[in-house]
Amino acid sequence: MPEPVRFPFAFAPAFRWPARLVGVHEGTASVLVDAEHLDARFGPWRVTTPLANLAGAGLSGPYAVAKTIGPAHLSLADRGLTFATNAEAGVCLTFRDPVPGIDPFGWVRHRGLTVTVADPDALVQLLAEHGIARTDGAWVDEQQEAHDELHTMTASELRQLAKERGVAHASSARKADLVALLEEDLATHLPDELAS
Repeated sequence: MPEPVRFPFAFAPAFRWPARLVGVHEGTASVLVDAEHLDARFGPWRVTTPLANLAGAGLSGPYAVAKTIGPAHLSLADRGLTFATNAEAGVCLTFRDPVPGIDPFGWVRHRGLTVTVADPDALVQLLAEHGIARTDGAWVDEQQEAHDELHTMTASELRQLAKERGVAHASSARKADLVALLEEDLATHLPDELAS
């Protein structure tokens, strides 16, 4: 079983004292991901859920300081929860089933949680490796562009790309079959390769 991975929060100078006043500091703010669970701690607030409950994870930010500085913040619009220690960047997590977090009794449930960890890219990548869908706009746009590019390629170009990727029987496959085979790889390396 792989070791749990801990993601500390990135503290902006202006956020340190307001956070400390409510018990949030480097020792009490982190996201821990193990083989089966995600555990986000933010001072006295905590969200723990099985990875199977995560619907998506995406890069997000920047944020309004008034909506992020200090304690955990509850969005009145969608009941999303924010654990923030900076206004620049973080990760937005969405859940299949709402989770408790803002109140100690679990009466309020959240469909989303934003966390401003020090390495948002690494957290999103780790969750993607666990099968969690990426939901950040730039990444989704990149995937769509790669998908569109596949559909505009000629059969000859598709065969060449399939050959480079090691797809078996590419030389005799129909264009539609080649597109289907190559689309399976969209979530990993294909956008980078099509861009070059």
